[in-house]
Amino acid sequence: MKLYAKNILSESIAFNGYTVTKFADEMGVTRGHLYTVLSRKNSISPLLAIRISKKLGKSTDELFFINKKVKK
Repeated sequence: MKLYAKNILSESIAFNGYTVTKFADEMGVTRGHLYTVLSRKNSISPLLAIRISKKLGKSTDELFFINKKVKK
């Protein structure tokens, strides 16, 4: 089970006046990592998802979705 970003995450970051680089710095992750999360190339840890949600004033359900597919 993995968490992935919804499209609204990018919009929420911009709406709150952040660039991806500035937001990544504030979250303590690299810009590259945040870009891979935003483009859904990588999943995100539950802890980071919670931190991002709190920073943006949104629920994790609003910003992220769970992919329950398991690779065999």
